[in-house]
Amino acid sequence: MQNTRISELATTGTIAASDLLITSEYNGVSFDSRNITGQDAAQSLRLLAPVLWTVDLMDSTSIDIYAPYTMSIDTVVNLVNAPTTTILVGGVSYTLGSYIGGGVLINITVSTASVLNLNITQII
Repeated sequence: MQNTRISELATTGTIAASDLLITSEYNGVSFDSRNITGQDAAQSLRLLAPVLWTVDLMDSTSIDIYAPYTMSIDTVVNLVNAPTTTILVGGVSYTLGSYIGGGVLINITVSTASVLNLNITQII
């Protein structure tokens, strides 16, 4: 593939891992151009925008949620009270930042009535 814009890929094909692409990035002063491979581009496009879930656990200290997509829970922020929070993914203790497959059961349990923010990263 030569001289193809990413926006034209829908009509010209796909990016192969070995394809060489040119990208421009703003460094705060000007735009710098650099070469990246198709594999680099695919990896950088794997993550979508961060997502914030606010979970209300004021009436119940436990909730089950099914992951709507492949994701990770990166941080938990207490908004109301300061509970001990336990997260189980598929029945197994979860480590923040770990991979969660789409459709997997997520159980969140807190030690006291609370409201939490979960900072989520959606992964393609």
